[in-house]
Amino acid sequence: MKSTSSAFTPLKIAEYCKGRFTPVFGESEVRLLHGCLVALLERSEYPPYRGSGLDLQSLSAKLGIDVDRLRAHRAILQPIFDAVAREVSNVTLRPARAGSRSTRYKATAPSTNFADVSATSTEKVRKKPGVRPRAIVEFPEPLHTTWDDPAAFGEALQLHARRHGETIYHLYNAVVQPEDGVNRSTLISWGRGKKVPRAAISLEVLGRIERRYRLPAGYFLTLSGTPDRAPGDFDLDDISPSERRRLAWHLPEDFNRRPSQEKAEILNWVRTVVVSGSTDYRRYQAAALRQRYAVRFTCTSGPVRKTSPARTPDESGIVIAPKRLNDEMAELLRFKTSTFAAFGMQRNGVWGTETASQKVEHFGLWFGAFVAPPESEVQGLGVDPKLLTFAMMIFPQVWDWYLH
Repeated sequence: MKSTSSAFTPLKIAEYCKGRFTPVFGESEVRLLHGCLVALLERSEYPPYRGSGLDLQSLSAKLGIDVDRLRAHRAILQPIFDAVAREVSNVTLRPARAGSRSTRYKATAPSTNFADVSATSTEKVRKKPGVRPRAIVEFPEPLHTTWDDPAAFGEALQLHARRHGETIYHLYNAVVQPEDGVNRSTLISWGRGKKVPRAAISLEVLGRIERRYRLPAGYFLTLSGTPDRAPGDFDLDDISPSERRRLAWHLPEDFNRRPSQEKAEILNWVRTVVVSGSTDYRRYQAAALRQRYAVRFTCTSGPVRKTSPARTPDESGIVIAPKRLNDEMAELLRFKTSTFAAFGMQRNGVWGTETASQKVEHFGLWFGAFVAPPESEVQGLGVDPKLLTFAMMIFPQVWDWYLH
C-alpha cells in the first residue's frame, strides 16, 4: 500500500480553533494560539512539553496569555498541540521519496471568525514562494496608552509586549541580532520572572526593548531589582579578578563592542581618573582598604585561586579560619563546584572558578565583621573565631546586627 501524506494541515488547525477555542478564548488569544500552532507546524517544531503534558508556563511566556487562563482550558489545548507533535514526528520519520519535493505548509494568517474555512475541507495548502513571516516594525503602535506598572520585572515585560500586540517570541526576533549571542530562552526566562538581566549584552537588549516600546531609559532595570549591580561579562580576560570587579562599575554597557583602541583608552581613563585618582569614590575605597578585617580560609578544595597569607594577622586585621569553620567552607565548595550534586541533595546552579573565589572572599568578610574588635574602626562584635560557624546564618538576630 502506498504511503500517503498526512491530512493534518493549517486548515485543520483553523477548524479546531473555530470550533473549540472561540467559545472560551478572546479574539486576540485565539489569534495568538492559532498563529503559534501554524508556526510550529510550518517549522516542524515540537510544542513545549513538561513530561507528557503541555508546558503551560512556557506557552504563557511565549504567547503572553495568562497562565491561569491556559490552565483552565488545558483539556481543550492538549489535543491540538498533541496533534501537531504527532505530525512533526511523522514528518521527521517519513522517508523522502526520490524526485519529490518536500512538502511545506503555508503559515496562513489567522482569522478571528474563520469564516473562510470550510467545515469539511481537507485540502492541503502548500507554501507559496515569497510568503514571509510577520513583518517587524521598529516602533509598533500600542493597543492602549494607559497601564498600571507591575511590581515585578517579568510582569512588566509581558505587559508591554501584550500592550503592543506582540509575544516574547516576536519581541526576540525584533530586538536581538545573531551576533548578540542571546538565546530566545533568555527573554522567556525574563518574562517568567525566573531571571533578570545582568550581562552587558542583556542590558543592551533591555535598552532596545525600552526604545522599541518608547519607555523611559532604565524603566525595566528599576523593576529588575538589580539597578546597582555592575555587569559581569566585560571582555577583561587579561586583568586580575579583583581589578576587574572594580573596573566593571565604570565601563559603558557596550564596552565589548567597541574597537580595541577605544577599549584601551577607556580602561586607561578609568584607572587614572577613578581608581587611582582623587575622586570621592577613590577616597572612600582607599579608606575602606585601610580598615582590613576578614577571616582567611586555607581550604583548597574546589577551583579557587590561592591568596597570599597575611604577613601579620594581628596587625592586618585578618585572622586564619579555625579548623571547623575551614572544613565547613571546604564542604560548601565541594558541593557547589562539583559537576554533579551529591546523591539526595539539590542545588541552584554551579560555581565556576571566579564565582567560588569571590564567595570565599565574601564569606571571609562576613565572618571577619564578627571577629573584629568592638573598639576598632570596624566596630565588630569581638567573637572568638573558634565559635564561628555557618549555622549562624539561620538566626535573624545575627543578620540584624550585621546589616546595622
